Amino acid sequence: MQETRRRLLRALWSADPLNVDELAGRLGICPMTVRHHLGVLERQGLVGAETQQQPGRPGRPRQRFHLTPAGAETFPSNTLLLADWLVDELKAELGSGRLESMLCRIAERAAAEFEPPAPPSLARRLDQMVTFLNNRGYQAGWKMGDGATGQYVLWTGPCPYRWVARRHPELCALDQTLLARLSGGVVERLPAEKSASMGDCVYRLHWPLARTQWADD
Repeated sequence: MQETRRRLLRALWSADPLNVDELAGRLGICPMTVRHHLGVLERQGLVGAETQQQPGRPGRPRQRFHLTPAGAETFPSNTLLLADWLVDELKAELGSGRLESMLCRIAERAAAEFEPPAPPSLARRLDQMVTFLNNRGYQAGWKMGDGATGQYVLWTGPCPYRWVARRHPELCALDQTLLARLSGGVVERLPAEKSASMGDCVYRLHWPLARTQWADD
């Protein structure tokens, strides 16, 4: 990774969310350079942003930046090992079926955080979903499907908890439920051989009863 971006990630790892000026001061570089590299890190899903309220001050609100789970994952951590142990214990205690039900409830809670303004089109809705997912450690994207009208393909890139999911495939139910709640449609996971070029997890989204509640582009 480019050294300045690595230093930005390290600064965010060791502190609360920071704005551009604070990061520029810590790294000894100009704010314009910081903005450029933060933009790259945001597109890579390693950094997220939140609005910093400035009561009584003119101008645009500042943004404060923080690591996403994917950004935090670039540093040594026992988090994945702990997650693996916890899922092991939950599966032993609950059984695979009840564990999957619990993960679906977690997905419902995560989807409840998605409250974007009403989009003018389905494409804009999918853009909003991708932004929501990428701020949470995914590397998502979407495209028009090749099949029937009203079908779209969405990928979540390398799964942000793929190391745990390899031993505990029940975790895949979490993402499928999350995407169904975010889209309001039917979500079908594509076989691995069809999704290899786009990442670990690729889904077909469609709306069988009504194509979509949003206007077409």
